[in-house]
Amino acid sequence: MIKSMTGFGRHEMVTDECKISVEIKAVNHRYLDLGIKMPKKFNYFEASMRTLLKDHIQRGKVDIFVTYEDYTDAKVFLKYNRSLAQEYMDSFKKMSDDFGIDNDVKVSMLARCPEVLTMEEVPEDEEHMWELLKDALLKACEGFVESRIREGENLKNDLIGKLDYMLELVDFIKERSPKVIAEYRQKLEDKVKELLASASVDDSRIATEVTIFADKICVDEEPHRGNEERTFGRRQCRKKARFYRPGDEPGGKYDPLEIYGS
Repeated sequence: MIKSMTGFGRHEMVTDECKISVEIKAVNHRYLDLGIKMPKKFNYFEASMRTLLKDHIQRGKVDIFVTYEDYTDAKVFLKYNRSLAQEYMDSFKKMSDDFGIDNDVKVSMLARCPEVLTMEEVPEDEEHMWELLKDALLKACEGFVESRIREGENLKNDLIGKLDYMLELVDFIKERSPKVIAEYRQKLEDKVKELLASASVDDSRIATEVTIFADKICVDEEPHRGNEERTFGRRQCRKKARFYRPGDEPGGKYDPLEIYGS
């Protein structure tokens, strides 16, 4: 199975309490490079998230975006600091004794003293929050992997199509190759006769030139290697099938118009 290096996956986990959205996208990269952007409240789960992602993604530069929306009312409660309030009352009583004034402190006045009453957030249920985030992350990973598989299948079909076309060119070259030498010999003889007019033509010299030309354009090895590599390419579906050595492109041994324009 071929998987593309690019991919995209997205999933939203919606409950009565919140909505968690996870988006994953990737491009080609030699190694696995994970970049996670998420709210601070999820920082505690980063190590677990990376472990989970590595189970589904092995390569690529992967960006993960996590968003969170809280649908509940503010989770806060009022905290009464009794020990601090007692210290305030002791200080008020001492002030009354020291200065001989009435201690007229009331509850409303004491409540306004700093830090006696404070608002604090209710601690999050981390285990429950992780289960929600984990589920959204898994579903996004599944969609991401599926998109890679779909794109990989398209790439495979495209490669096979190109390999099939290359095989057609190889068949044409094999069929055309024997005729090239004969045509070259005839062209060479006609050109020599035209230049020498009535002079005699040295057949041995013509044969030597034809032999040199035949050696230069010999493609006996290329079609055979091309067939083998084409078969390997179809089996592996990779861009490793080559029909010519470096510099031995079709134009080096044939007129390209004869190959592509015939």
